[in-house]
Amino acid sequence: MTEIESRLLRNQTTVIIEPEVIGKGKTSSVFKLYDTKRKVNMVCKIDQSTIERGDAKLAYQIAYNRWTSQCYSVFMANLYRHLTCELNAAPIFFLPPMLYELEEPFLGAKTIYAEPYIEGGEWGKYTNNYDYCIK
Repeated sequence: MTEIESRLLRNQTTVIIEPEVIGKGKTSSVFKLYDTKRKVNMVCKIDQSTIERGDAKLAYQIAYNRWTSQCYSVFMANLYRHLTCELNAAPIFFLPPMLYELEEPFLGAKTIYAEPYIEGGEWGKYTNNYDYCIK
């Protein structure tokens, strides 16, 4: 683990995860999460294989890979918006992710990936980054 990643994981907070599944994707189940320090509603996504196997190492790897990929996406979307703002190009947004290290596992996961919970409005899903894409 790099120094930056270590610092990110060391921020102390309390999270409240609701046990009811609020969504299900191709590979993950989605749960509401509340970060008490940041006072923000989030959704955490836990991979089905983690839930089925209860494998904390697998959960870490999946959450870390998802977090890393989303961090790159946020950076690239911001760069795109910066470079195209004068061209009136359609904006691209990616939600900033969080990686939480839990003291006690939730459905076998001690490390979970989360992103902000979006309330209201109409949002479209264009891809699940797995096998579905609107053309």
